[in-house]
Order: sequence, then structure tokens, then C-alpha cells
Amino acid sequence: MCIRDRGYEVLHAEMRLANASGIVTFHKPNEDMAALAERLGQAGIKVSLRVMRDGSKLIRLSPHFYNTVAELDRLLEAL
Repeated sequence: MCIRDRGYEVLHAEMRLANASGIVTFHKPNEDMAALAERLGQAGIKVSLRVMRDGSKLIRLSPHFYNTVAELDRLLEAL
């Protein structure tokens, strides 16, 4: 199971591995991402809410540094 299986869009998911980053940014159209970020934070999952220039909101994860495997498993359950 992955974020995209839950209906979320991952920014630059098609990026070649050689150009990939350890940061994952995602959103779901018509979902309140600020509320989701708050809920995930209250569940002890470290995320960062980002606001794009057009006002759209995204959630950013840093599984290479801040997020543990256990947090990622909880994140998928929470989505």
C-alpha cells in the first residue's frame, strides 16, 4: 500500500531515481490538507504543511531524515 493507492497525488512521482529526492510531497484534490496535517501531527507523525503560490496546500514528508518506518506505516493507516 502506498500514498497513491489512497487517492493522493505525489509531486514529481515520475522522477527518475537519479534525480529523486528523499522528500515526498503529496496532496489530494478537494481534501483539507491543513486539517490532515494537523491530524497527522497530533498522531505523532512529523509532517510539514506547504502552501504553493496559487494557494494550494501540500503535505511534505522527509522519510530520509525525520520520519521513521513506524511513522510511515501509521501515516498510511491514517490516510
